[in-house]
Amino acid sequence: MTVALGPKGNNLSLGGKVSQVSAEDAYTHLTTPVFGKGVVYDCPNDLLMQQKKFIKHGLTTEALSSYAPLMYKEATDFFEHELGLTPATPGPKKLEALKIMSELIILTAGRSLQGKEVRASLNARFASLYEDLDGGFTPLNFMFPNLPLPSYRRRDRAQKEMSDFYLDIIRKRREGETEPEHDMISVLSGCVYRDGTPLTDRDVSHMMIAILMAGQHTSSATSSWILLHLAHRPDVVEALYEEQKKLFGNQDGTFREVTYESTKQMTLMEAIIRETLRLHAPIHSIYRKVLSDIPVPASLSSPSESSAYVIPEGHFIVAAPGVSQMDPLIWPDAKTWNPYRWLDEKGVAASAKEQYSGATSEQVDYGFGQVSKGTESPYQPFGAGRHR
Repeated sequence: MTVALGPKGNNLSLGGKVSQVSAEDAYTHLTTPVFGKGVVYDCPNDLLMQQKKFIKHGLTTEALSSYAPLMYKEATDFFEHELGLTPATPGPKKLEALKIMSELIILTAGRSLQGKEVRASLNARFASLYEDLDGGFTPLNFMFPNLPLPSYRRRDRAQKEMSDFYLDIIRKRREGETEPEHDMISVLSGCVYRDGTPLTDRDVSHMMIAILMAGQHTSSATSSWILLHLAHRPDVVEALYEEQKKLFGNQDGTFREVTYESTKQMTLMEAIIRETLRLHAPIHSIYRKVLSDIPVPASLSSPSESSAYVIPEGHFIVAAPGVSQMDPLIWPDAKTWNPYRWLDEKGVAASAKEQYSGATSEQVDYGFGQVSKGTESPYQPFGAGRHR
C-alpha cells in the first residue's frame, strides 16, 4: 500500500481515472457481504454512478423539506420519552454521547429516508441485526473475506434477514396492504437503468441497507463530537442558542419547528458542523486498487524527475484527507476546535470550502449530475471525485 498525503496526494488517488484506480476492487470484499450483491461496489462503475443518480432523486429539496418535520418530531419525542428532557425538566443528566446520538440518528433516518414501516420496526431485533451487520466491517475482511468466523456467519444471517425485511415492505406496498410515502423505497422502486433494465426488488433492498449503514456511522460520530466540543465551550453554546432564538424563538419563550429552508440560515451551526468534520475526519482512509502503473509526479516523490516513484499495478493507493485537514502549514491553530474560522470570508476555511463545493474548482459529471471535483481541496471530509 502506498499512502499519498496532502492535497496533491489526495488528488493522485481520488482524482485518478477509472482505467487507473478502482474503488470497486478495493472495497467489494468488505461491502458486498454487508450490503448485498449487485449494488454499490458489487457492480461496474457505470452502474454505481447510475445508482447514485437514483438515490439523488430521493434527496431533492422537496424530499428534504418533507423530512424536516418528521425528524423534528422524532428528536423531540426522543428527548422527552427516552431521555426525560422537557422544557419543564431540562436536566441535569449524565448521558453517553455516542450511544444517545447513534439511537437518535437511527430513529430520524428510519422515519425519513427509510420510511414509516422501517421506523415502526425499530425494535430490539432490528438493533441486533444492525449490530451483526456492522460487525461485518472489520479490517480482517480486507485480507481474509471468507474465514469461517462466528462474526462472519452472524453478518451473513443478518444480511439475509434485513434484505428480506425490505422485500416484504416492497411487496406489501405493491399489493396495496400499506400506503407508500415519498421515501427512498418509493423512489428506488421505480428506477430504470439507461439500458432499460429496472432495479429489482432485491437491488432496492440492498441499496436501502447500504443507505442505512453508510449514513449512520458518520452522522452519529460527528454529532457526538459536536456535543463533546460544545461541553468545553459554553461561550459557543450561548452563541448557538442565540442563533436558535433569533431564527425560531416566539415571544412567549417557545420555539417554532425547524424547517429544511431555515437550516440554510443557521450560519453558526453550519460552521460548527464543518469545523467538527475538519478536526474529526469521518473517513479515516480511502482505498483504491491500482489497475495500471501510476507514475508519481516528481513534485510529490522527489525533486529529480529521474527518480520518480511508480505505484505498481495490483498494489493499493491510500488517501487520508484528515491529514491535510489538520496540517499546521495550511490551517492556523490546526488542532484547535474553532468554528468561527468558517465565518471569516477571507480565511483559509472559506477558500477550502469554495474549492470543495465547486465555487472555485472544476465541475465534473461522473454520471449522477454536475459536482465539484474537489480533489485538491485541503478540506474534503467525505472524500472527493466520483465516489465522494
